[in-house]
Amino acid sequence: MRLSGIRVMDLQGVFRLEHGVGSINHFYNRKNYGLVVVEAGRLCFHCDDQIYICDRSHILLIPRGVSYLLSCEEKCRHYTVNFDAVGPGLPDHFLVLNTEPGKNLFANLDKLYTSWEFHWDTAEYTCLSLMYDVLGWLNIAFSHNPQQACRLNQISASIEYLEKHFTDPMITNELIADASGMSTVYFRKIFSESYGISPMRYVRGKRIEKAQNLMKNGYHNISEIAQLVGFNSVYHFSKTFKQFVGLSPTSYLRVISSPEQRE
Repeated sequence: MRLSGIRVMDLQGVFRLEHGVGSINHFYNRKNYGLVVVEAGRLCFHCDDQIYICDRSHILLIPRGVSYLLSCEEKCRHYTVNFDAVGPGLPDHFLVLNTEPGKNLFANLDKLYTSWEFHWDTAEYTCLSLMYDVLGWLNIAFSHNPQQACRLNQISASIEYLEKHFTDPMITNELIADASGMSTVYFRKIFSESYGISPMRYVRGKRIEKAQNLMKNGYHNISEIAQLVGFNSVYHFSKTFKQFVGLSPTSYLRVISSPEQRE
């Protein structure tokens, strides 16, 4: 997996923050993507019974649309960048990069923070350029992580199978693992370590993403969309859709069909 093909549309905020031990914050239906890089301390992101660690050895990319709880285990200083973007390299789940930030990354983040905080009205293009520098550094670091690359290579056939068959209602962990010729337990372990999420939750996320695109096209009703993306019942589809999007399918259709959204 690479962080390539990302086109940053806009920056929504660049922050240099501190958290005290024991602090807790709730976030609901996140509106944009987020990048979190820790200078010191340790943060924990709790989402759907999973815990994602962010510290000096783990950089975190947060997808939009998720709800989560943020807790601080150690007094923490960190940068958070909120941004809107498009592209195939964007995560649809929490993505943990197992790599140390390094001086160059912190230097770019500091410049980005300063430009955003004090000169955004006159330095918009400078900020966007610095953001691309940050994403470029992350892409290189992630792509050249030997351990990560080895794990992803082991399950590459399974990932290809998953991407082709995620709308198949009969897809299972066993079928996905079998594509790489490994046990289900070992496959789930490697997948979860690499993607920060279980295989079947990843499948559900891809289904809901496809459902949202089908809704925007306007050619199918909710029952048809549920079937097209691999759900055997509208009830199960609606429940899963609300878990990922924060709205029921009917409410989501109402929002994207409103005059404000069409303008």
